[in-house]
Amino acid sequence: MYEPHPIKRNSSFYKNYWEAYSPKLKRDVCYLGQANYEVWLLIELNHEIISFCERPLVISGVFNKKKIEVIPNFWLKYKNGQESLVIIEASKSDKQKREITFLAEWCKNNNRQLEVNDYSYLLQNQLSINNAKRLIPYLSNSNPLDLDIHKVSKCIFFEKRTIKTILTELKGSITEQRIIVALYNLIFNNKIASNIHLKPLNINTEVWLHCPEGESQNHSTTNY
Repeated sequence: MYEPHPIKRNSSFYKNYWEAYSPKLKRDVCYLGQANYEVWLLIELNHEIISFCERPLVISGVFNKKKIEVIPNFWLKYKNGQESLVIIEASKSDKQKREITFLAEWCKNNNRQLEVNDYSYLLQNQLSINNAKRLIPYLSNSNPLDLDIHKVSKCIFFEKRTIKTILTELKGSITEQRIIVALYNLIFNNKIASNIHLKPLNINTEVWLHCPEGESQNHSTTNY
C-alpha cells in the first residue's frame, strides 16, 4: 500500500544507518537509529502482522495554528484487517507531543490505529529482539530446499523436542547449516511452535507441532 519515504543520508548518519533483508516483505529495508531497527525486528517476529512499510508517508497539516509534518516510523497491516501507524516516542519534548497528538487525530479521521512505542517497550522485549537478530540472518531471499523442510518436519511431533535433538537425529543426512535454515524458516513462518518468546534461541530451543484446531483447548501444550 505504501512505499518507504527515502532517507536523507549524510556523513553524520553513517553510524546510525541499518540495512537488512526483510523475510516478511521479501525486500531490503533500511533505517536510521537503533530504535527503528529494533522495532522492525519485533514486527518481523509478530505472526499477526502480515505486511508493513517503514516511513510509509508524510502527513502534513495544521496543528494549533502552526504547520506540522510527521513521518510515522511504520505502517502495519494485521491478519484481522486492522491498519496501524507506529510512531516511536524518542523524547518527551513538546515537539514530539505535538506530533503524536496530531498523528492520533489523523489516524482517527482515516480509520487507522496509532501505536506509540517508547524505549521502555524495547527494553521489555529485548529477548525477542535478540532472538530475531539470531533468526533473521538465516532467512535470506533463497528458500530452504523442500527436501530439507520435509526431513526436518518429520522429526517434529506434538511433544516438545530440542533443536539439538533434531540435529543429532539428522546428522549424516543433511548438514547442520541446512537443518538450522529449515528449522528457522518453519519457526518464522509459524509452521511449528517454539518457546523463543520465553528463552534465547539456541540448540536448546524447544519446537513442536501446533495442536490441531479443535484440540487446542484440551491439549496441555501451549502454542506460541
